[in-house]
Formats: sequence, structure tokens, C-alpha cells
Amino acid sequence: SATTAAGTAFSFDAKVEQAIDLAARSLGDLRTHSRFRVASGATVVEWRTESAFRFSSGASEIADQTVAFLATVSRFTLGLSYLYLLAGERERFLFDDPASPLSLALRAPAPASSTFNEFAARMDINLFRGFSVYGLFHYSFMIETLVDAAGGFNYRSPCKCWSVGAMALKRTGVTYPDVFFTFDLALLGSGGVSYIRQ
Repeated sequence: SATTAAGTAFSFDAKVEQAIDLAARSLGDLRTHSRFRVASGATVVEWRTESAFRFSSGASEIADQTVAFLATVSRFTLGLSYLYLLAGERERFLFDDPASPLSLALRAPAPASSTFNEFAARMDINLFRGFSVYGLFHYSFMIETLVDAAGGFNYRSPCKCWSVGAMALKRTGVTYPDVFFTFDLALLGSGGVSYIRQ
């Protein structure tokens, strides 16, 4: 990390994780994480990447890769992300609703070497101290359609020890939206967030 004379701060973080299968005496996935951040006053820009490499028969291939961009200017924050995933890894992304378009596409037969790609975007607006609203959507290039869209609000107390929020999520192919309410007491020792689904 470094800071210029004008007050602009730069930082770069990187992490590598290697899994080892002791029973099979072989290497598991190698995961890499990186983050580059530039901050100047109320403006913050971040670039993040995460990749997983799989070793098989002495060769390696990318199992999945995520690239994310985050920019905050004054009261506005925009986040964009792109996901590349091998078809063989897609099972962990199945939706709870088996009738959703993406769930049906993911369960369809496909060569393990084929891939699918997704794009997501989120916009947050900080209306006043501690209170923000947001909207997001998720698009699948595999089925060429908007998979879901959501919007909500969040309020964090001045002490930052509790927060409340609500979100409505509408998924393509599902008649009624899901509504979530959150109440977070993590810093008071509750250990997490309570979700009430309606």
C-alpha cells in the first residue's frame, strides 16, 4: 500500500490457497484472490479477482473465475461482477426453486468441459447517515435472460452495532417475489443475521 502527496491511497492484496488430498496423495484446487484499491476522499475504486485451478493428469484448468469491479463516488456505489464456470462445477449454483430457468438449464446434460457465464450488477445509494437503498440484477448468458432482480433498503445504527433491512427478490419464472427482512446484531455477540422469509 502507498499514499501520494495529494492524499490518494493505493493498496494491493493477494492470497493463494492450495488444497491437498492426503488420502489420494494429490493436489486439490488452487485458489487465488487479489484486490486492487484506490481511494481519494469520498471516491473509492476496487478491482477484485478470484480464480480456481484444477489439476488433472498433470495438467491444470480454470474451474471457475470471478472478476468484480466496485466504485464508490459520494453517495453512490456501483458493483459489477462476471462469473466464468465450468459446467462440471455448476451443481453448487442450483436454485432452491427447481422450476427457475437457470436451474432447468443447469440440470440439462452438458459436456463437463463446457462453460457458462453470468453477469451481475448492483447499485447502492446512501440517502442519509446510515440509511441506504439498493437494486441489483443477475443475467445469465447461458439462457440469455434476466434470472432475477431485487431491491431493498438497509439502516445501520450510528454505533454500527446493529442494522435492519428488507429486500424483495423477483426471479424469472416465479410468480410471487420473495421478501426478506434482516436484523443484525453481529457486533453485540449474536453471531450473525436472522432472516425471516415471507
